[in-house]
Amino acid sequence: AQVRRGVRCALIGPSLHDVREVMIEGPSGLESLAQKGNRPTYEVSRRRLRWPDGGVAYAYSAEDPESLRGPQFHYAWADEFCAWRHPAQTLAMLRMGLRLGEKPGCA
Repeated sequence: AQVRRGVRCALIGPSLHDVREVMIEGPSGLESLAQKGNRPTYEVSRRRLRWPDGGVAYAYSAEDPESLRGPQFHYAWADEFCAWRHPAQTLAMLRMGLRLGEKPGCA
């Protein structure tokens, strides 16, 4: 619901498979919850979910904390934290990237 025009979001799960199967394509995933007329498209090769109105979400795996080095986001959805392989390192890298907008955050 928060992904809208101009918003950049990080989707972080235990693995890229989990992000896609649960957070993007699952029954409570972003594709299922999107408003009619503004349904996102998942670009597998870019690990990117794009909404027609310009919102974008990127998929990351907690197996590779370094992949979060560099990108920046308005907010992040961190799923299944207890199953992350490198929780402390992944959160540390994520925190550095939460720097867009007035109130960046993580749920």
